[in-house]
Amino acid sequence: MNSVRIKSTFMYAGIFAAALLFFVFVYRCPIYAVFGVQCPGCGITRAYMAAAQLNFSAAFSYHPLFFIVAPLTGYVVFRNKLKKPLSGKTETAILIVVSILFAGVYIYRILNGNLTV
Repeated sequence: MNSVRIKSTFMYAGIFAAALLFFVFVYRCPIYAVFGVQCPGCGITRAYMAAAQLNFSAAFSYHPLFFIVAPLTGYVVFRNKLKKPLSGKTETAILIVVSILFAGVYIYRILNGNLTV
């Protein structure tokens, strides 16, 4: 691995770490701020904070799909660095399945009146 590639990898890792810190400590949902309703992803940050404290029951109650976000984000950020990334069809299929799962959780929360921030 040459030095340019190593520097590039560390740069991406630094950007990812900075974005993670921003989302954990600063970020607030713009959908909720503007419209006063939760978005389908609301609760993921709280879920990761609970999981970091090893409180997985609380993490799943905040958002049951929190465990999907980090691997997918990591893949999207680093897929150009992979020797054999997934095919376009596979990426599209994963995107569709994850979107359906998030929509399903959101609809479930709406129907059960469980939309609290």
